[in-house]
Amino acid sequence: MKHCLSLIFASISVNAVKSGIYDANIVKAEPNETDILGDANDDKSVNVNDIATIATFILNGTADSWNQKNADVNCDGIINVNDITGVATIILGGGDEPIEDNTVKVSYDGTSAKVLVADNIKQYITVESNTSDVNITASADLKDKVTYILSGTTSEGSFTLTGSTKLALELNGVSITNSDGAAIDIECGKTIDVNLVKENYLTDGPGSQKACFYVKGHAEFSGDGVLNISGNSKHGFSSNEYTQLKSKFTGLIMVRAVGDGVHAGEYFKQNSGNLMITEVGGDAVQVELDDESEDADNGNIIIKGGSIIATTTKEDTDVLKADEKVSIQGGSLTLASYGGAIWDEEKLKVSGCACISCNTFEMTDGLVFLTATGNGGKGISADSIVTINNGNLTITTFGEVHTDAEHDDDTKPQCIKADQSIYINGGNIQAFSMYGKGFSYDDETPKEFLINGGTVVAVGEKKSEASGGTQPAYTYTKQKIVAGETYTFNNVTFTAPQGFNLDNGKVLVSAAE
Repeated sequence: MKHCLSLIFASISVNAVKSGIYDANIVKAEPNETDILGDANDDKSVNVNDIATIATFILNGTADSWNQKNADVNCDGIINVNDITGVATIILGGGDEPIEDNTVKVSYDGTSAKVLVADNIKQYITVESNTSDVNITASADLKDKVTYILSGTTSEGSFTLTGSTKLALELNGVSITNSDGAAIDIECGKTIDVNLVKENYLTDGPGSQKACFYVKGHAEFSGDGVLNISGNSKHGFSSNEYTQLKSKFTGLIMVRAVGDGVHAGEYFKQNSGNLMITEVGGDAVQVELDDESEDADNGNIIIKGGSIIATTTKEDTDVLKADEKVSIQGGSLTLASYGGAIWDEEKLKVSGCACISCNTFEMTDGLVFLTATGNGGKGISADSIVTINNGNLTITTFGEVHTDAEHDDDTKPQCIKADQSIYINGGNIQAFSMYGKGFSYDDETPKEFLINGGTVVAVGEKKSEASGGTQPAYTYTKQKIVAGETYTFNNVTFTAPQGFNLDNGKVLVSAAE
């Protein structure tokens, strides 16, 4: 058998080159329930006669008893010697594992990729594969949700999918590096369920792509795997609509990028799982308001569970940045901003960095640690109102005032800055600002800083003063504060953070009496 196959291969290789016919485009046949992959002559079995039939088709453009669908063994839409190899593999007992309905499998291997398409959707799926760059188009006639499973490793490849229906994308131990474009580009406009299995790596290179991993549509992550993203052109991950880490997501996403780590339209919501963002040139997570969306969460960042560890280092960047609200309803956040302030030519003012930047901020639960070290840096910067109802929040700023003498403007370091009002109704809040205030708000009527509950500590070079509320607040001046030491004022106890020292500190405390 092997000798026979060798002779056929030798014949087809020589004659194909001589005749100039090597690849033959085919018109896809209508599906048939009795189709058998590899059965090119449609005799209901796969044997050496099918290899001869495919060879005849390649050389002559036609063959007797021809089943085009069965002959396209590697499902790439082209009949060539690769399909002969596929039939030979099936004959010798090394055929592909069965593939479930509504499934497409892409297996990368160095500079090549193998694509398998389930028989029931083959007529709707067009595959274009140039070495390990896989481009799939799903027909508008496809109504079922299809699962695309990516595995294997390529040092020079990509995955691009264009369609108009919902789909699932399973990253099953895949590693994709693309030196001149996105590693994964999903052009769909619908819900994309991203399931992480095993450990996965995505890396892009210089190009016009919006992100290393881009989704046109809304992405929902689940699974218990790990995803490492390296965005070397712009963002790490980006979606033009919302992105959500679902409650059944228990894995880890790690991102580094020259732009934003995660850039989402509409909203970003984390219900569970773990997100780590470092070494970014932009914001760690940025959400832009979608002018066409009517969703109540449009423009928001919502954290309900899981953990986020994220840092930024560049000037005028934020760790979490939302056009509208940042809502912390649970989970654990450790955010650090190391960038400084600059003059913003567009806004015509000095613009600094913040761990959280938004229009409104609300916290109802969770454990949050914010650190800002740059001059003019802030923990929370809100264009309007800050409301804290519960949870544990600790903020430390180490930077000094940033002054721009040329433009006669400055920006001050503050733990919580609200351009309008601050309301504290519960929780445990500790704010330490070495060169600024714990709480800063616009004290022009009717704007206010009210403490109605919770345990509140503010320690800074500048004094924080509540304008009212149902819970009394007490202020102490000329206090020497030493890093690591524990202090008690009016039955409220706190420990100064490491590296935090004041010779003439001002302390505000408030707690239920």
